[in-house]
Amino acid sequence: MSEHDFISAGYEMPALPLTRTPELQAERLWCCGIEAQAHGSPGAETWSAGLLGTDCFIHLGDAGQSIRGSVHTGMRIEQRAAVPLSEPLTIQGRTTAVRQVPRGDQVEIVFDFKDPSGASPFTVVLDVLMPDADKMTGPQDKKVPAAPPADPRAGLVMVGARQLEPRHVQTYGGAKNPIHLDPEFAQSMGFRAPIAHGVMTAVWLLGALDKPSAPVELAADFAFRRPVFWDDAMELWGEGARFLSLNAGGKVTAEMTVEKAGYAA
Repeated sequence: MSEHDFISAGYEMPALPLTRTPELQAERLWCCGIEAQAHGSPGAETWSAGLLGTDCFIHLGDAGQSIRGSVHTGMRIEQRAAVPLSEPLTIQGRTTAVRQVPRGDQVEIVFDFKDPSGASPFTVVLDVLMPDADKMTGPQDKKVPAAPPADPRAGLVMVGARQLEPRHVQTYGGAKNPIHLDPEFAQSMGFRAPIAHGVMTAVWLLGALDKPSAPVELAADFAFRRPVFWDDAMELWGEGARFLSLNAGGKVTAEMTVEKAGYAA
């Protein structure tokens, strides 16, 4: 077995049990700028669908696969029911597509989550770039735009803002990819500083849907446009089904498109 077997379409990971304590969920939500109460009162917590993205990366490691240096470029989350956090799940991932892109291999992996009855309340699809270091640090062709770019905030309203700090990324933990934790390693991959987990930005974007509780049914797609560094200022803009995360320069770092969001009666 190779630590990069998952960079092959059809590779299937073993089904493994998954649990999460209320304390760990609350800590990770705090790192993302979200109140834990959005996912249930103490003693009645439910699984946070957004955080399952991190469990997917951990599952890869548990299956003997290495994501060292990987970059999370996209994600889709489907939630079909609210599940008590006290109820264990089973997670299993399968690589469905691999394609070569200018900076490395782009890998699509589908993760299915099952409850004790065998039902599947969650599905998460990850798009992951396994970069070629030489291609990441080499010169990049820059196209000169014919006209000034449109303001991405046009037609949207400001929903929130936060200042990300290194401690948020360090405390979040996750799959321990050094690109999130080691400044020297991040710089070797062409980044000025460690970058936040894509899941952290996704969970923050999902917080815009809390009314004040999180949806119990959800279908949402995320595109991670630019890296979010662990010391970035962030703004959240949105309206209807479209939400954006912007950096201090006003550039889009991530986009969430909401197909469905249903709430408990």
